[in-house]
Amino acid sequence: MNSKRGSIITIIVAALAFFAVIFMVITLGFGIGNPSYDDKLSDEMYDTAKRLVRDNYTVLRLFNAIEFDKDAHFEIEPYGNPTEDGYYTLKSGVVEFDTVDEIFELVDNTFVEDVAYTIKNDESLTGGTGPIYKDRDGRIGINANFRSTQNELITDAAVISLTFVSDEIITITLSPPLYRSFFWERETNMIKGTDGVWRLENII
Repeated sequence: MNSKRGSIITIIVAALAFFAVIFMVITLGFGIGNPSYDDKLSDEMYDTAKRLVRDNYTVLRLFNAIEFDKDAHFEIEPYGNPTEDGYYTLKSGVVEFDTVDEIFELVDNTFVEDVAYTIKNDESLTGGTGPIYKDRDGRIGINANFRSTQNELITDAAVISLTFVSDEIITITLSPPLYRSFFWERETNMIKGTDGVWRLENII
């Protein structure tokens, strides 16, 4: 009887161990042909880095390199008068955003809080007369004194490499493609905020 009971217990324990292994394979993705958890995490972080680099480029263009033509891009002020508040209303379709809130949301989702604040309130290209963008009756207002740096931005996709520093810090390194060799490598950190969103530590 003891021998029989021991055999039954052994069979039960073996069955439980078998199903535990099957459960691990299913839930953790360790089955044949399935990428490991680390591989999935790397792919997710790489996709996040690509989005941030793309959005970084958009922000840099909007706040630094874009050129506005007063006659072609701005709405005419009432009665053709000069602007009274120092801003002109941007015509629809000039940029890919309809409101200042949309532009600022992009900045807030791309950069850490202090850097985002600096970008949104920067006056270095307006002669100290206020930020570049301002809400103007629900439309995009452009500072009349804004002067683009007219820098040429690299639009080709850079080579992105990641270095995992910790669970909340990943270093992004941008290198030129093989057919481009005239810009230096750029590097910044991707920081995970308390809200779980990854943002850039600095503008690239």
